[in-house]
Amino acid sequence: MGGELRRTMRAVLLGIALGCGGALSALDFATYDKNTREFDLKGKVHYYSEEYNEQLPHEALELLKAGYFTASASPRLSLGYTARAVWVAVPFFAEKGTDDKLILEITSLLDSIQFYVMNEGGLILESFHTGRDFALSTRPLSHHNFIFPINAQKARRGTILMRLTSQGSMLVPLRLVPEAIFTETDRREQLIFGLYFGIMAVMVLYNLFLYASTRKRSYAFYVFYILFFLLFQFSIWGFSHEIFFPEMPRLAKYSLPVFLHLATSFQLLFATQFFQAQQLVPWLYRISGYLSFLTFLSLVAGGFLPYRIFIALGIFTGVAAALLNFFMALKLYFKNVKAARFFLIAYVTLIGGAAQFRYTQLFAADDVFGADRLGAGGCVAFARPRRPYQYLA
Repeated sequence: MGGELRRTMRAVLLGIALGCGGALSALDFATYDKNTREFDLKGKVHYYSEEYNEQLPHEALELLKAGYFTASASPRLSLGYTARAVWVAVPFFAEKGTDDKLILEITSLLDSIQFYVMNEGGLILESFHTGRDFALSTRPLSHHNFIFPINAQKARRGTILMRLTSQGSMLVPLRLVPEAIFTETDRREQLIFGLYFGIMAVMVLYNLFLYASTRKRSYAFYVFYILFFLLFQFSIWGFSHEIFFPEMPRLAKYSLPVFLHLATSFQLLFATQFFQAQQLVPWLYRISGYLSFLTFLSLVAGGFLPYRIFIALGIFTGVAAALLNFFMALKLYFKNVKAARFFLIAYVTLIGGAAQFRYTQLFAADDVFGADRLGAGGCVAFARPRRPYQYLA
């Protein structure tokens, strides 16, 4: 009965779309902007949430023509958590003189991406099916982001259609550029990532040597905190899938909340040891212990929980730990504890950088990372150079 209803609704919607749909040329197409060296996607990205059943590509195209898709003012879609599949459409027009090879880049952690390039007549010219739930070998290009090549020679005027599903937040930053531009800027970006992760690795080794010479537990906790925070960031940017677990997508996917939980645990251990919280603020020490136990339980249960719940628990405990440590440092600062003063300076810098980083992700058009993911560290926000295009939970 349910299947019959879904088929009926599909027929009704498609009939309305076919009756009301205009030509593809009636759509507003994304065109190449020589100033930004990328296709201008503002107002050219459209999305539609499936309501009754899975749409086929030609059906989604007809619904786009009929006006069932919603136009987004920004090329960075932020649709929150949704169990529904979302179709995203980008009509494009590649003028003669533009590079015949284009690249669509998605800097987001999406579970499934069904990608199609269709010409004006609705013929599928390119198709791929990949995502975070698939091995790296299913991606058109081996890259930590999702990179889709488009041959503009086959269709100067066409539509990019994508059916997206994800257990995480549906954040879809898009960028359409000529292949030569992508190659040039990607090389620069890889250098920035290498410098950042290299500096973090040096910090891990430096504090490891300090622990070896002093045998103070606070240094050991700090080493593990930096290490797992580094691996957490590594997973956010998709490098775990690309480098550590290319053919083990489930392991690559779950590594993100696992590293987040471990970073939270060692952050709490480091702060209580560094502040001598058991002697100076025993009630905050007890709260930190309860939160550590909750984080441990969440980590153990995570392998049996849906990813959406596991990552939500990780974010909750991570934020709670950060706020608790900040409050602990603030309280000890007013007690004239010298260690708390330096901790507060570092923490305020980190939080300020993370806030600025998040702001540029959501509102600034020239953000170098623009991944709309969880912040990868405040220091990156201040240190990174700018580039004149948008670059990807």
